[in-house]
Amino acid sequence: MKFLYPKFFGNIFLILILSIFAFSCKKVEPENSPQYLYFKAFEMLKDKDYMMAGDAFEKIDDEFPLSKWAIKGQVMAIYCNYKLNEYDKIIQIADDFVRAVPNSEYNPYVLYMKSLAFYHKIPSIERAQDFTKEASYAFRELIARYPNSEYIIDAKSKLDFVDEHLAGSRMSIARYQMSVENDIVTGK
Repeated sequence: MKFLYPKFFGNIFLILILSIFAFSCKKVEPENSPQYLYFKAFEMLKDKDYMMAGDAFEKIDDEFPLSKWAIKGQVMAIYCNYKLNEYDKIIQIADDFVRAVPNSEYNPYVLYMKSLAFYHKIPSIERAQDFTKEASYAFRELIARYPNSEYIIDAKSKLDFVDEHLAGSRMSIARYQMSVENDIVTGK
């Protein structure tokens, strides 16, 4: 009579060794890796702590510039700053991003967010229209560079408003100048 147990236990032992080896090879990201920092910042974002998340996403670029995770982090920092209405910061990050990574797949989104940042800073018709002009330039750049982007429909819609707003501003200036000239002519 043959004894089969050693062969059976040998197979179990082999499976056990392979399992231990497989689990020990599981890659654990160190706490100072860009991937770890990204996911930690993403957890803050999920908790709607936009300020801390934005700072954490930007920190990835400071410590690991132009890494895959730094690029993603900058995009997420733009989003966090949008949620905080930090439009000047969005514009700065977007400009730096497009300059550093001109062919990124994220550029349509980054340009769209930059355009929205200027759009949200548009003042009333009676005020200087610098931000309105910047919004116009930014939306036009997005439309020209990425005509098939998913942001085009909204960009064109907002650009129509921007153009009407600029026209309204010019009309307001013209009305004022006409009233001043009428006052001069009539002696008032």
